[in-house]
Amino acid sequence: AILGIFLAMILPRTPITQIELNKQATITDFTKSQKQMYKAFSMEEMIIGFTSGLVVPFIDYYILTEFDPSISTWGFIFGISNSTIAIGNFMVGRYSEGFGKGNTLLILNLFSPLFALGIALAPQFSWVALFYILRSGVANAVQPAWNSWFYMHTPDTVRGRSLSIININRRFTRAVGTAAGPSLFVLLGPLLFPLGCLFYPLAMAIPRKAEISINKN
Repeated sequence: AILGIFLAMILPRTPITQIELNKQATITDFTKSQKQMYKAFSMEEMIIGFTSGLVVPFIDYYILTEFDPSISTWGFIFGISNSTIAIGNFMVGRYSEGFGKGNTLLILNLFSPLFALGIALAPQFSWVALFYILRSGVANAVQPAWNSWFYMHTPDTVRGRSLSIININRRFTRAVGTAAGPSLFVLLGPLLFPLGCLFYPLAMAIPRKAEISINKN
């Protein structure tokens, strides 16, 4: 926070004319293709939000109650998990440009249900911890590529407002998913994790399909 305040003080200000242009721009000014992509991104993020609400909180609950790791062990695993995300952010940000952001997101999300299946079926805590770290890394490392992909199809004058609406939808559906999670976890047990994560690549295929359709036209 302190660094952010310092940077805000020394970085150049946005010209007043640009601010006025941004105020006048609205989401309704999107072109047909931009509207198509925005709807696809919105639908994808709502699905991801609901699914992550079903899965993410209860993976931690399952591991903590089923295997009862010590505080230090759990802290170590969580630290490694976040380090994996940091490394993944760097790698995805560096190489997704050449491979294609949509392709990168789609392929990486295919690994999420596989690693979630490992969490559900692995009998030993060491394997569960490994799959937990890998699933967390894959699911979260894609964020820089997603942001860049979204901005590619969104005018810079309304990026903040359009992204805020998508984030509201994602958080709301995540809350609904978390509310529904206990009942489904009781019904399915840890198999809820891979079944829920199957929707990650399916959701990501929605904007990728829309992008392919636009490029063909």
